[in-house]
Amino acid sequence: GLDFKIQPTGVVTYFDEGTNKHYVMNTSFDVIDSITCGNGYVNNAHELRILPDGHIFLLCSDVETVDMSKIIAGGDTAAQVTGNVIQELDKNKNVVFEWRTWDHFKITDASHEDLTAHNIDYVHANAIEIDNDGNILLSSRHMDEITKINIQTGDIIWRLGGKNNQFTFVNDTVGFSHQHSIRRLPNGDITLFDDGNFHTPQFSRAVEYKLDEVNKTATLVWQYRNSPDIYGFAMGYVQRLENGNTLIGWGATNPSVTEVTPDGKVALEMDLPQGVWSYRAYRFPFVFIDSTLAGKNLLSGSSTNITWQSSGVDTVNIDYSIDDGKTWNNITTNYSAASNSYKWNVPVVASALCKIRISDRDNSEPDDDFISDSTFSIQTVASSNTNAVAYAYNLEDNYPNPFNPSTIIKYELAANSKVVIDVYNSLGQLVEEVENSVQSAGSHSLSFNAKNLSSGVYFDSIRAVSLDGKQKYVSVRKMMLLK
Repeated sequence: GLDFKIQPTGVVTYFDEGTNKHYVMNTSFDVIDSITCGNGYVNNAHELRILPDGHIFLLCSDVETVDMSKIIAGGDTAAQVTGNVIQELDKNKNVVFEWRTWDHFKITDASHEDLTAHNIDYVHANAIEIDNDGNILLSSRHMDEITKINIQTGDIIWRLGGKNNQFTFVNDTVGFSHQHSIRRLPNGDITLFDDGNFHTPQFSRAVEYKLDEVNKTATLVWQYRNSPDIYGFAMGYVQRLENGNTLIGWGATNPSVTEVTPDGKVALEMDLPQGVWSYRAYRFPFVFIDSTLAGKNLLSGSSTNITWQSSGVDTVNIDYSIDDGKTWNNITTNYSAASNSYKWNVPVVASALCKIRISDRDNSEPDDDFISDSTFSIQTVASSNTNAVAYAYNLEDNYPNPFNPSTIIKYELAANSKVVIDVYNSLGQLVEEVENSVQSAGSHSLSFNAKNLSSGVYFDSIRAVSLDGKQKYVSVRKMMLLK
């Protein structure tokens, strides 16, 4: 698997070399979709960008047979030459833009490839960036080039680096070599990971250039070159963080990841075992929406808990949808993410399937939305009584048991009921009210997280009273927490 990352729409994507596809996962890491190139092209592992509007940019590979003897002395008469294709897909995965390197680059643009070989990868495109003006920036490793492409016409706007360089480098005597990644910063500068394969001596670094696209100058305004040198011969990534620090994924080397401050001090360093490499390293704010509501039937007008886990997020907005995400209705705004839970008064609506969306609204990226991985239903009292399955009141043993730190509590309700589920310690003291809501007849389950409790014996208790007051149920089960 390569390029595991969170997209602006809140889904997680990665490339699987076994199937040669990009896969899309929800916040529970279940695969929910796959993405392939259109028009018969083969997926390329190096880049997949999903935009906030749902459009997709990806790289494709295009191998053609070329008589290289007509291009270079000693060339193979039936060389297998790999070019690349940029595609933009709409929400329905129709190709709406396509750009082929064969139409714009020459094979001899490759800077260090053996053009007499049978297999030639003359471009090796490895990154796409959608520029601030909507045009495309393309990183071509084997050409040592960053290319700006007109999204409307496909024409090349400019070429930075390599044999066709149009820029003058300022404050940088070596330029970049076999680079990986290209990203445009909010201030207009660009960052890239300079693998440095053909620097003398070989070394890798993170660089930031200020581009004057009119006068064609590329001024090195910041770099991080470790002392002693670190050399990652392939892969790698540079990410500018909100606090001004820079995260550097060194690719095929050790260390694996370094985070540095603007003045070059190391704030974090991480290592994978020797020979285990990260294609790219990212730091993302993330919200993991618990699936405790999945499959539940909630009565309109009742209450339930929406729960989540988060990292790097201060406040969230919470919304719900009853039309599969076409429109969203706000539940709460600027709510503390650290609370990990919100008690929601289920709205009085007609029976419908529901999804929850939790949005990170303190991040500079405006569209970090995380949508619940599966649906649950809101039902009126009348519709919930039409269930043809007969249920009895029952509290099952939690599973797993013993547990650490989470366990599932399952129970059944014979009728629409007011339900209270509590957890007590061995002294009979209440440690947490897990559920307190009106629920429909049927099977239910919820997750109990004891991360803040110490090892020992606990008891989960259910008290249920049917809405007509004719049925009452109380039961207690023993649980064992082992840490």
